[in-house]
Amino acid sequence: LYTILAFGEFPALLVGINLLFDYHVGAATISRSMSVYFVKMLNGWHVQIPSEFGEYEVNSAVNVSVLAPFFLCVFTIILVRGVKESKWTNLVLTSLKIFIVLLVVIGGASKVEASNWTPLAPKGASSIFSATSTVFFSYIGFDVVANAAEEARNPSRDLPIAIVSSLGICALLYCLVSLILTGLVPYQDISESAPLSDALSTAKLAWGQQMINIGATVGLGTTLLTGMYAQSRLYLSITRDGLLPQILGHVSGTLRVPVFAQIWCGIIAALLATPFDVEALSKFLSIGIMLAYSLVCWSILSFRSAHNRPALGWIGCYSLLALCMSISIRLQFPFYVSVILVAATLFTWIPIFRFPFDAAVPERSGGGGMIAQSSQTTYRCPFVPLIPLLGLGSNIFMAVQLHWEAWVRLGVV
Repeated sequence: LYTILAFGEFPALLVGINLLFDYHVGAATISRSMSVYFVKMLNGWHVQIPSEFGEYEVNSAVNVSVLAPFFLCVFTIILVRGVKESKWTNLVLTSLKIFIVLLVVIGGASKVEASNWTPLAPKGASSIFSATSTVFFSYIGFDVVANAAEEARNPSRDLPIAIVSSLGICALLYCLVSLILTGLVPYQDISESAPLSDALSTAKLAWGQQMINIGATVGLGTTLLTGMYAQSRLYLSITRDGLLPQILGHVSGTLRVPVFAQIWCGIIAALLATPFDVEALSKFLSIGIMLAYSLVCWSILSFRSAHNRPALGWIGCYSLLALCMSISIRLQFPFYVSVILVAATLFTWIPIFRFPFDAAVPERSGGGGMIAQSSQTTYRCPFVPLIPLLGLGSNIFMAVQLHWEAWVRLGVV
């Protein structure tokens, strides 16, 4: 919506396709990891099933999973049943997941070897930035909340609270689990497919290993459920703007959900999840979401400056310098080069902050898709232009740190 209002239909379509692609790849990635933990969970209960059901390596490029498409099919059926059923399913699973995570964090803390944290960044800051960009997809729970705006009772109050709360809780739990994981096992020995389960096994915490298998299966299930929910609503939003076939925007009169869009999401994710493993899929993640969020920041700055060309020119300079600065850090240019680029990037804030950013926000009118200016709005981004500038710079910086495969994907899709 931000992009179509600020830049028109074609850029909005490109952003929508990239965002949907990342959602599809994300769903496939989550279902693959969930299938591995599910097999470990059943084996922990002495229900022996072959590990090949979770993943079976055919060759270096193809790693087949039977369970991943099965889970995608199950969650698609749950979501097609309606929002009420999926909401209660998600609530129960999320509560159980948080309980297990906290239990394992407390139990695992007693087995932590502080020596594993020395050195704290064994491969340098560049690896931290690269890893941060790769796992960026883990933090889009607040994006799912925003996609559910139409179904909130009081969106102007509920959405800001839900977005900030979900982001803060996720960040805290993620940091706690990461500290315990790296404290239990040296970083170079961490498993790629089931890191926490194998780490607790190494630390001889058998009870914790099974708890993690249960918690990971449940946790990944809730993430998959909310992610697939958001995908179908994004299809619905784009279809309403006339950018995709209308059948994807059809809402069932009895179930009150976009059934065809939801089924389509399940099919695409299953096609990706069946032949590719987590490592292969993760390299293509996040770039589309970063592009979308960057354009949202640009749109806010454009709206609130009343499309002031000199202001937008300085914001363009800031974006270009932020890109150059990010590349210099990624390629490890001489330190003084990065310092100069950082200083030049921050210098552009001086003229930017001299422009007013208090213009009215555009809204969709009720008919014909026309755009009207509104002097009042239910919610406005605070601290403009500071927050959009920080968001824009952060997205550019993290995008540069991604694997080269992600940039190839962006050029193709």
